[in-house]
Amino acid sequence: MDPLSTTTAILALLETSIGIVSRLRVAYSRQRAQQSVIERHNEELQGIESVMQVVRREECLQTAAVVSELVKIEDLSQELLTLLKRLDPGDKSLPRQIAHQLGSGSKDEADLDNILKRINTAKTNLLVHIQVAGVGLSRDGQNNIVANTAEISKLDQTIKTLLGDEWGLKIASLIQHKPLQGEMVVMDSNELDRIGISTPKGQTTRIIIGNLTQSQALQINGPVGEDEWKSISHLEIRDNQAGLASSQVNYPVSRTVFASLLFDHSIKYILLFVLIYLPFSYFFGKR
Repeated sequence: MDPLSTTTAILALLETSIGIVSRLRVAYSRQRAQQSVIERHNEELQGIESVMQVVRREECLQTAAVVSELVKIEDLSQELLTLLKRLDPGDKSLPRQIAHQLGSGSKDEADLDNILKRINTAKTNLLVHIQVAGVGLSRDGQNNIVANTAEISKLDQTIKTLLGDEWGLKIASLIQHKPLQGEMVVMDSNELDRIGISTPKGQTTRIIIGNLTQSQALQINGPVGEDEWKSISHLEIRDNQAGLASSQVNYPVSRTVFASLLFDHSIKYILLFVLIYLPFSYFFGKR
């Protein structure tokens, strides 16, 4: 699931919903009790919209847990919009609006309240996941977990400004009073685990380039037997070429598969040899 596409879809749904709620405010303008409820719902929707804008803009907040909540919010936003379209006064005359409110107003209000409660619950869960995002974390050359204080402080301030001080990043409080190494501080993995911040895994890069074989080649650009690549975080295999009777593998293979490939290649080699040798032997035999 692409977080950017999901947040964009949610924002589009919320924008349409907020537009309908604005029309509902006008429709209920003579009924103060209902109007106050609509005002509250409008503020709730705008609050959710603010959270979506932050998540869409800050890629480092788009963790697996955040994306999971986004999917729920997208479904709920679609459900909300479906209900609001039914309530939308549109170009109804005032008598028709009043008749609709008398006929189904209380049930509609209950349904609307129920959906918004569920959206607010998902929003709260989303904010909790944002708080414990591992922003600015990486590993140094000694495999220590380090935090970029400038990146963390900047995003923490942005979140507090847009969403409120109570939703600041948990990691921002951890980096305070730690000795700086440039803009970085070394973090304790146990300390991060205690507040639910996932730690970055060690990264390994492997690049295999420029391998070339010719006519009778067998090329295997990967481990045979045990899969030694399973922990590699970045792998590039490029510019590899083969020849006429080649077998090329760019992935770890078992010893059984390797033996089968070797046997198959040997058969091809023998057939190629026979096809080349027989015409020559026949030609020179006649002479």
